Amino acid sequence: MIISMPSFGTATDAPAATLALRRREALGLDHAGRHEDAVEAWRAVLHASPDDADAAHALGSALAALGRHAEALASFERALQYAPSAEASKMALARSLLALGRHADARVNFEDILAARPEDADALSGQSACLRLAGKPDMALAVAERAAGLAPDHPRVLLERARALADLKRGDEATAALEDLCHRHKDQLEAAQLLARYLVEATRPAPAIDLLKTVVAARPDDAGAWQELACALSANKQLGEALDAFRRALVLKPTFAAAHANMAMALADLGRLDEAVLSIDRSLSIEPDSRSVRFTKGCIHLTRGEFGPGWAGYEHRFTKESQKGAREDVNAAPWLGESLAGRSILVLGEQANGDYIQFASHLPRLTALGAKVSFFTPQRLKRLFMGLAGDVEIIPSLTPGMRFDHQCHLMSLPDRFHRIGEPIPTTPWLSAEPGLVEKWLARIGSEGFRVGIAWRGSNNDSRSFGADEFAPLAAIPGVRLISLHTEAAVGDLPPLVNGHRIETLGEDFDSGEDGFVDAAAAIECLDLVISCDTSIAHLAGALGRPVWTALKTAPEWRWQRGTSTSVWYPSMRLFRQSSPAYWHDVFGAMEGELRRLAIPA
Repeated sequence: MIISMPSFGTATDAPAATLALRRREALGLDHAGRHEDAVEAWRAVLHASPDDADAAHALGSALAALGRHAEALASFERALQYAPSAEASKMALARSLLALGRHADARVNFEDILAARPEDADALSGQSACLRLAGKPDMALAVAERAAGLAPDHPRVLLERARALADLKRGDEATAALEDLCHRHKDQLEAAQLLARYLVEATRPAPAIDLLKTVVAARPDDAGAWQELACALSANKQLGEALDAFRRALVLKPTFAAAHANMAMALADLGRLDEAVLSIDRSLSIEPDSRSVRFTKGCIHLTRGEFGPGWAGYEHRFTKESQKGAREDVNAAPWLGESLAGRSILVLGEQANGDYIQFASHLPRLTALGAKVSFFTPQRLKRLFMGLAGDVEIIPSLTPGMRFDHQCHLMSLPDRFHRIGEPIPTTPWLSAEPGLVEKWLARIGSEGFRVGIAWRGSNNDSRSFGADEFAPLAAIPGVRLISLHTEAAVGDLPPLVNGHRIETLGEDFDSGEDGFVDAAAAIECLDLVISCDTSIAHLAGALGRPVWTALKTAPEWRWQRGTSTSVWYPSMRLFRQSSPAYWHDVFGAMEGELRRLAIPA
């Protein structure tokens, strides 16, 4: 699709030698990468020679290099007015349409090119991009694969193939394809930036940092690249460097809302919560309707113990149009805090196991408010929640015809309780099955000071630590360390110190389809639980059992900052890192406390 353009006037009188000099100057600026200066130089050439198609094309290329794609589009259209068959301008025009988000128009142009040259790999890569942006990643991949067969080392083709794989949720293949592309073509900054993004998402920030440093070295004025580098540094806990990179991004683009918001999270991780609020407010002054930023602000308020604005902000966790905080397939009005006396309410579980366990504390209080409560929970947790205090119906599936007066997401209950003046529930709300307690007590026995331990979360991220951190505790006379992980999850455990070992509870421990029922019973048989920030810590707290939780320097909002007690669990004590990835001080403090408990005076 070629859009016709009006006449651009007539040439000014300029000697041929002067015009040739101007062209050489403009070409030199292009080759030097001085695109701003090149734009002015090519405009001077076009002023002298308005029908110069080559100069119009060169001007468009310089503008495109600066990201000024609307102006570039006009220049390529001008070039095609005077040289309608110029293949390079046709391709550049299609690329500009693509960059402007006009992928339907771009696709028409790419297909026009392919009608004349069906094996043009550049055009095929453009067609693949258009299909991907139109929500057809399977078709996009097929086109990219065809192009790769024709041009197996073409960087744009390889990039589009990787993007199509990513859109098809074939993340490992996409990452491998980008790694191969970046290895072959070290100058492909777009591919490097995209690979870095995937690496950060895959919790591999260190190689992402190296890639992004290459990008910002080549494009020091790219605010977006600086922002991505800052996020990668934050993910790698290089927070001081991250703040410097965020500041570089904001100098280049002061109205960069995402950079302000992400900088707020880095400041919060450093414990600089007042500055974090200021930074998040700057982001909201630019994009006041951003739900993700309002959610982030809510989490900062919760970290500070400011539950009113915190829970209100947390409601913005539903950031997609398809997530509105209520299920449209459920015949029930959202509960916003109205009286529940004589009313039925469906509570919709959400997020991870620990969240289910923690916020199930609100369900018995709902029954005390006069509600008939039904809790929609995964099948794996149904049996555990059968031990909930109060008369709560556990529903592992929803069927047509079910009707309720109200519905509410589990983690919206704290907001509703805050609205109606209900305190945070802290009375133990779960109980273990007596038969299982008897079984595991027989297995564990009553000898020694029995400490159940968990050192690894499901994601095995920075909240986790190695089992060898327990060595100082294992050396305390009379202390027995008993793993609360399933045997399949822990594998072989080496001796910790002086031949002391971590005990395991056997292959049948929580090996069935019902999650945590054996763990709950075992915890009832123990003197203490010591856990990283994972579901076992929540389970012990929900049972009202003594539990020590080891926290990283910047834990999530629910653990707040600077306290050794938990607002959620009266039986829990918090032990905090003094610096990232350093757990020795945590276990040194625990050792002193455990000696006092385990060794009689």
